Amino acid sequence: MSDLKRAHSEFFEIERAGVGDLLRLASHDGTNRLTRSCVLALTEEIRALGRETRLLIIAGNRHFFSVGADLNEIAALTGPEANEFS
Repeated sequence: MSDLKRAHSEFFEIERAGVGDLLRLASHDGTNRLTRSCVLALTEEIRALGRETRLLIIAGNRHFFSVGADLNEIAALTGPEANEFS
């Protein structure tokens, strides 16, 4: 696998991996919390990669994939906002 980084955001890094790409969640605090901003950024990047790559591997850090959704953020959503987010 090449160490050449193709893209980087505050939520993830992408590396070219032979026939595909490796998208690794990478938050500043190591929790890889799936906030609304993170999920939107991931959705956009995965759609873009889907047009370019045959294989996409999504991984977390050395300890775990993700702590999950930010429950405080989710609790503050209205019904329609929660439905759209899900």
